[in-house]
Order: sequence, then C-alpha cells, then structure tokens
Amino acid sequence: MNIKIFVAGAQNLERQKDYIRIAANEQSVHYNMKNIDLSFLVWTAKDFELWLSDKAPQLEYDDFISDSADIFVCLFKDYAGGPATIKELRVALNAYNQGRHPIIKIFIEDGPNKDKIIADLNEIISEISDSHTQSSYFDVYTNKSHLIELVRSSLDNYVIDYLPPSVVRPNLLEMRGLISIGQRMIEDKVYDKAYETFSKALKTYVIDWKIYANIAHICSKVRS
Repeated sequence: MNIKIFVAGAQNLERQKDYIRIAANEQSVHYNMKNIDLSFLVWTAKDFELWLSDKAPQLEYDDFISDSADIFVCLFKDYAGGPATIKELRVALNAYNQGRHPIIKIFIEDGPNKDKIIADLNEIISEISDSHTQSSYFDVYTNKSHLIELVRSSLDNYVIDYLPPSVVRPNLLEMRGLISIGQRMIEDKVYDKAYETFSKALKTYVIDWKIYANIAHICSKVRS
C-alpha cells in the first residue's frame, strides 16, 4: 500500500523537504522489515512532470492535494508562508472538511517568529475548519533530527489512526498486553523472561516509533 504525501513550503525550505523524504523512506523501511507492505511516497512541486499536462502548475498541485494525497505536510520557518503555500493549505483544509483527507500536519522551525506564525496560521485554519483542535495541526522542531523524529512519529500515528486494522498486523491490544507482561516480569526480577517478552514485541509488532525506542532502551537495561 502506498501512502501519498504532498509537502508544501517556501523555496528556501528545500533542505527541510528533503528531511521529510528521509523520514518517509526510513519509516517505509521500518514497516517493510516487519513484512508490512507500506510505502510512504513524497511529492513536492519539483516531482511533477508538468510538461505532460495541459494544466497550469498550481492547478496540478492543488488537484493532487485534494484528490490524491493521503497526508499534506506544510513547512514554515520565518513567516506564515507565501501565497502559493497558503493557497495549498487552504485546498488541503477544504478537501479534509469534505472527505476527511488529506490528513494535515504543519511543522514550524523554532525561532523568534514561531508564535506569530502559529497565530497567523490559526486565523487561516479557523476560517475553514472547526473539526480539529487547531493545536493538533502543529509541531515545532529545533533541528534536522528533531524534524525527522516528529515526521516518523506522525506517520506511525497515521497508520494506527487511519488505516484498516488488517493492514497492520497483529493488533495493538495484543502488543500492549505483551508490554504489560514484560513490565510485571521486571517488577518480579525475572529479567531473562522480561527481555524475551519485550524482544518479541519489538520483532513482531508494528508500534509507535517512540514506544519502539523506549522498549528497546528497556531491553538493553534488562539485558545488562
């Protein structure tokens, strides 16, 4: 299954767009290693073969956002975007209100203008959408690794919240049961069994990336 992501943002954010692509590729590998057929495919304006289309470039992007994209990612740094970026955000918000896709995530680089950017974007969002808590759209990142971590976590949340359970197997309740058993084994100081239980959860189940990291840390402590 292919999950299509459109990434919008100013031209001075091309490097950050590449980080989104890196995160999507890493997360695809994460699922494929667990025999889950999921691929996160990223489109930016540069990925469209516009010479094949009679449409104006912006209309081509807007149609992809409203008709094809599963996830819309919007990047901001120094200000609340240029006209094209804001138009694409409006297209995504309207499409979501009409058909519950694409899911929208906004990543803002931490800096002196962060609060003003959020305030300006909240005005735009509130004009169009009352269906989401506005704060749920935003994540603020500090550097490359932080942005990649936030994107990977967002992609995990998308898989858990929006894809059919049959896509991600087995079900999360069973995975959480294994974690609870492992935690009780640690309390009972049965460390070898706890390690085996946590290892099984890690190797067999698809879980939130941050939970994965926490369990891996517990495994290393138990093993030592």
